[in-house]
Amino acid sequence: MREKALAGIIAEAKAPANGSVEPLNDEIAEYEEKYALKSKRLLEQLSSGEREETEEIISWLMLIRLRERVDSTRSS
Repeated sequence: MREKALAGIIAEAKAPANGSVEPLNDEIAEYEEKYALKSKRLLEQLSSGEREETEEIISWLMLIRLRERVDSTRSS
């Protein structure tokens, strides 16, 4: 199941970044709720070494990066 979810995220990341950001926000919000942690704080913890990457954290990071990609193309 985890591999299927990760494959779906990878496929979305490879697709043109012209979709809606709302589904990404929803998925990211699920991780934030599960971990009781905002994405910005997650990135800070990873950067400082306070938190280690797990498969689930990597999936969360991929969603964050994909949202940034979609946002950047919408801003252009």
